[in-house]
Amino acid sequence: MDPVTLALLSGGMNLLGSMSEVNAQNQAALNNAYMARGAAAHKQDQEMQSYVEMNRQLLMTSMDRALQARSNTDLAMVSMFETGGGGQAMTDMIAERRSVEARNLYRDRLERNSLKIQTNRNLKGYEQEAKGRIASVSTTQLNMGHIMKAGSASLPYMT
Repeated sequence: MDPVTLALLSGGMNLLGSMSEVNAQNQAALNNAYMARGAAAHKQDQEMQSYVEMNRQLLMTSMDRALQARSNTDLAMVSMFETGGGGQAMTDMIAERRSVEARNLYRDRLERNSLKIQTNRNLKGYEQEAKGRIASVSTTQLNMGHIMKAGSASLPYMT
């Protein structure tokens, strides 16, 4: 076989090998991106389920506390009427009840807001984690470097 044909054949084979490597790299990057997005979506789904459950628990606790406070107030009022109390003692008791209700509402609002902030931070963290994972596997394309490499591999046949 003449040297030019051998050189072209060698260079072509090397170029095909480079194309195959580029395709494999890009496919690995696509697979990685798919898996990273899937993992992030799964984590975000779990985070939202946790958020809903924690929010529900906080609301239920708040409702239970409010119902218990009302029951205690009603019992205290009945007891006060039965013993002939009233006036300033009743006014003080009602003011105390309102104060406790306001404090509990404020505390519940703070806890629920804190939960929302932390959940949003976690969701953004999962998104950033996926972006970092995707960026860690690079993609490439056939370029002059690959062509020059294929050409240089065929040089021994030209001499």
